[in-house]
Amino acid sequence: MRSDLTADRLANAVRMRRSEETIFSFIVEGNLDLKIYPSFFKKDQVHVQPSFGYEKLLDAITILNREKIDSVLGIIDKDFREITNEKIEIDNVFLTDFHDLETMILGSPVLDLFKDVYIQKEDKVKETLNGYSIKEYIFYVARVIASFRYLNYIEKDNFGLRFNDLNYKKMINSPENRIYELIFDHSRNENDKFEMSNYDEIIEEYEKIKVKDFDILQFVNGHDLMHLLLHTTNLVLRKENSDEKFNSVKDLERVLELAYISSHFFYETDMFKEIKNYLDYTGYEHILQ
Repeated sequence: MRSDLTADRLANAVRMRRSEETIFSFIVEGNLDLKIYPSFFKKDQVHVQPSFGYEKLLDAITILNREKIDSVLGIIDKDFREITNEKIEIDNVFLTDFHDLETMILGSPVLDLFKDVYIQKEDKVKETLNGYSIKEYIFYVARVIASFRYLNYIEKDNFGLRFNDLNYKKMINSPENRIYELIFDHSRNENDKFEMSNYDEIIEEYEKIKVKDFDILQFVNGHDLMHLLLHTTNLVLRKENSDEKFNSVKDLERVLELAYISSHFFYETDMFKEIKNYLDYTGYEHILQ
């Protein structure tokens, strides 16, 4: 179980793999990482272990580094660290180029390739999305959500906003104030400590954040983007009278995963180049595909 997976258990899993002659271990954060990253390394020579939380990953790597085990590295999402200038001072922990892996995928040309395959009538897109392209629209809505995520982050959850299982479908083609009303309604349902009396203060802080010139790919959350892409794409497909439909985010992710893995885009990321340099330096370059 995820709750039972401690840093000590993660470190022990790496030690056990060493005794089984696995050459190198990767510790990553979650399920999508497990599907993507192993494809770029020799699968018979590496083991990839999810941590389901970056804190446990960092603690496990620190434990293994103290034991001078060099055949391990960690990969974590950058989250807001580029914006807040937070550093991870561990040589064998690498951060995504952008906010997270999903944002790396959707910030690459894969999204354009996806649109070219599934969307046949470009005029229907802008007609359906009030003049936006699909990419423009999902990043626009994701930026609204990200502003509240960022506020919650810098205020250390003082306002008690909640974002798991948002109703993304209702956000499509909704005005901006309706989007944050949906976030507030969701927070009230999910968190007893959320107070609607803080509404004016939250909106005041949101207005300050929304005008900041943050790099959009560092700011928006890939989980939000994937859900928005699902509902936006399905809406456009219905307008086109298409028989195509994505039944879940997992269906959508599977298509995007395959496109990303089969492309060269990951090899062009700063993260891959940094990992390659590290493997070259430590003598493990042979595990690269």
